[in-house]
Amino acid sequence: MNLDLLGIFLETEEEKGPLINDQTLIVLMVIGGCVLAAVLIVAFAVWLPRFQRELHHVNLRIEQSISERERQHYLRRRRRLWLSLIPFVKYKYR
Repeated sequence: MNLDLLGIFLETEEEKGPLINDQTLIVLMVIGGCVLAAVLIVAFAVWLPRFQRELHHVNLRIEQSISERERQHYLRRRRRLWLSLIPFVKYKYR
């Protein structure tokens, strides 16, 4: 009797086939890739003006600096801003 039930379960499993076929997986991966690309584009579009505004501000402060000490401070700040493009480096003046 147990063998009959096992045979029934095996037959129904074979008839259904895989849960997700290759074509469905490819479509889901393309949709996921498009969503990820859209999120990255929006994040970049938000980040870029802020970066440019801060860089412009620091460059103006370098030009307007009175003392050499102040100029060196803003040069370090600009260097830190450019290094913040690396993901693990934080820019602390925001």
